[in-house]
Amino acid sequence: HETPMGRALDCIYERLLDEHPGIQASDLMLLGSVPGQGGKTIAQLSKGHALGYYDRILADIQYGYALAQAQGKTYEPVAAFWIQGESDQSAGTTKAGYKTALATLIDNVNADAGALLGCPVAVKWVTYMFNSWVNRFPNTTYPTIPLALQELAQERADLFMACPMYQFEYSDTSHLTGRSSKALGADLGLAIKRAVFAE
Repeated sequence: HETPMGRALDCIYERLLDEHPGIQASDLMLLGSVPGQGGKTIAQLSKGHALGYYDRILADIQYGYALAQAQGKTYEPVAAFWIQGESDQSAGTTKAGYKTALATLIDNVNADAGALLGCPVAVKWVTYMFNSWVNRFPNTTYPTIPLALQELAQERADLFMACPMYQFEYSDTSHLTGRSSKALGADLGLAIKRAVFAE
């Protein structure tokens, strides 16, 4: 598992089994999906944009629900990664604009997922503080989007800052090596475990 999602799911399972003696591996089935698209701004990923990337989130939720129903299981979308922002750093998106856009996206996902499933949905979101802003020409002098993510995580009870990124190895100016992608996944998975499965 050299993807953040693969390692995150492993980490959640490991922590659940280690920290909750009453839980067996067969008690819980986790389903992960990756509906994102690299190299896009938050505006391009948001609801209503002509590119339609936001619709991937709802399609994955519909698929997860159908898969669970076919197996006689319950289904609930409980957590999401938000690994995005570099394109907005390059594009010069303001801190306030980014915070508003992400807050709106989070609220839209909850509302739209709830409408699909016919029940209230309150997804916990986990993000990071990326350090590759220093390479995001032309805005290489101030970490606008990393600070926007930090501030919004401090303001919202459903958004959590999992980790910084300076400790990871990069294969270029913005992409992690396989080993570091795996390590990032562990950090994200641990944050989800703490946020969603605290008890």
